Amino acid sequence: MIIGIINFSKCKKSNPDLPRFKATIIGFDPCTALSTDLTKKGLVLKIETLSINVNSTIIDTVTTYNLPSIFVIPPEVFLNYQINYLFPLQYRNKYKFKFSYETTPDLEKTYPPCTGDINLGNFIHDIKGK
Repeated sequence: MIIGIINFSKCKKSNPDLPRFKATIIGFDPCTALSTDLTKKGLVLKIETLSINVNSTIIDTVTTYNLPSIFVIPPEVFLNYQINYLFPLQYRNKYKFKFSYETTPDLEKTYPPCTGDINLGNFIHDIKGK
């Protein structure tokens, strides 16, 4: 009877069949740089995963706009937002975590408006098609 209670009282866990990825926050969407709420900032993640087919690490980048506040990122990393969307070198390998990817529902997808005084050239070039 005790075993039955333990089995039915377990917390719901994430789907174990989803692949796990390693992520590092390396930059931000410059259009969201001035937001004071970290959960509203677009953060650029470097994603690493092991490919079973070729037995090597695959690296990609994504931008997320709803990452929970799991880190305290100092405001100075966003100061150069009008020119560069990448964190200063000393911060690029500091914010690491693991996650399972799930498709974002349409209601959670956002694309923030941006002022005309921000150079988006490099940002758009680096994220296009990803």
